[in-house]
Amino acid sequence: MACLLSGLAFSALGMSLLPRFTGLGMDDLTRGLEGYGQQASWEEWLRGLNLQGWELSAGLMGLQGLTTLGFFVLPGLWFLQNRLDGRKEDESHPLHWRGLVGNGLLQALLSVAVLLAFLPLIYTVYHWNHALRLLEDSVPLVAQWVATEEQASRVIALLLDQNGTAFAIASLVVLVILPAVGEEIIFRGSLQPLLARILGKPHAAIWVSALIFSAIHGQWLGFVPRCLLGALFGYLALWTGLLWPSVLAHLSNNLLSLLAYRWNWMNARAVIEQSDAPYRWSDGPVAWWVLLPATFIGVFLLIQLIRRPKS
Repeated sequence: MACLLSGLAFSALGMSLLPRFTGLGMDDLTRGLEGYGQQASWEEWLRGLNLQGWELSAGLMGLQGLTTLGFFVLPGLWFLQNRLDGRKEDESHPLHWRGLVGNGLLQALLSVAVLLAFLPLIYTVYHWNHALRLLEDSVPLVAQWVATEEQASRVIALLLDQNGTAFAIASLVVLVILPAVGEEIIFRGSLQPLLARILGKPHAAIWVSALIFSAIHGQWLGFVPRCLLGALFGYLALWTGLLWPSVLAHLSNNLLSLLAYRWNWMNARAVIEQSDAPYRWSDGPVAWWVLLPATFIGVFLLIQLIRRPKS
């Protein structure tokens, strides 16, 4: 309820500030999103609507940042300040400074290495999950999922459409840092321990929170890999006893996704901008001779992390 009320309040704040800072209304933003990638001449189409690309990107960036702040970051910080167990000592806080020094720092760095090693598997599962697109013409629900995925792709592409230092910093904050911190505070720092107390089973709490984490994004063609990522972040938090490892791993994943788009690694830009391209099994993102060794390395690093004492 706290997340919902705070998120709605900050979304309303963003919509009220949008005309003041960009001169655009929500209808302009909606038309821009609908037209992005759908028009033969984007710039000419914008001029016909008396819109500018940087205004659309800036408005969407601000709205996205305020929404993330309201739905995740602020409610999560409030929740952590009112711990479930009622402890008030600083060192009981999941984001205490001790999580970034000594053994906690090593655990955090090892958690990032675990994520990097598992990414080829995650990307491959993402490609498999997208095979649902083959049912688009025969299953109306899947057609809706595809339309939602294409809309999300247009949002990402429009957010990253502009160049320049200001937009680079804004994208780093809004698309990398805020989601990583906010979502980890809510799902691994708040919801997961709450579910563990209710269910009495930490592993069940991890998977339930991971399912909710994936479902709340509303992108069903990427539901399975996102759920696996959520479970991985959950186990990192459980096995280290800290929140920083999952935060840094999540942040690393977001940063790599951003850089992949900016520098077009593995044709990432085309994957987003041409989300309606035909699906082919043979278009898998990672070769098997990379996937298998990387997965084995990930399992090995995860075992090393489990063996290390909790902070």
